[in-house]
Amino acid sequence: MIDGTIPNIEEEGRAVFDSLIRDNDEYFVLGDYASYVATQTRLGQDYQNKTAWTRKALANIAASGEFSADYTVAEYADEIWNIPHKALAQQESK
Repeated sequence: MIDGTIPNIEEEGRAVFDSLIRDNDEYFVLGDYASYVATQTRLGQDYQNKTAWTRKALANIAASGEFSADYTVAEYADEIWNIPHKALAQQESK
């Protein structure tokens, strides 16, 4: 990051290096780095095996649960804005 291995990132590389080494690694990035590298290695191996990759991708999708913008807006309306979300739906249908 700071030795020139990656060209044209001197300023950005120094900022990242300083945040990790000089500024106490506020988000503990280095503590998880070995695990991250090991996981990326396994991920790369899985990606080479299309069957394994597809199986894991589908399992991940199936386990992700429901998400929709409507649900999120309704939750914000109820819990943050204190507007019953049914009122929003009625307004939209007009």
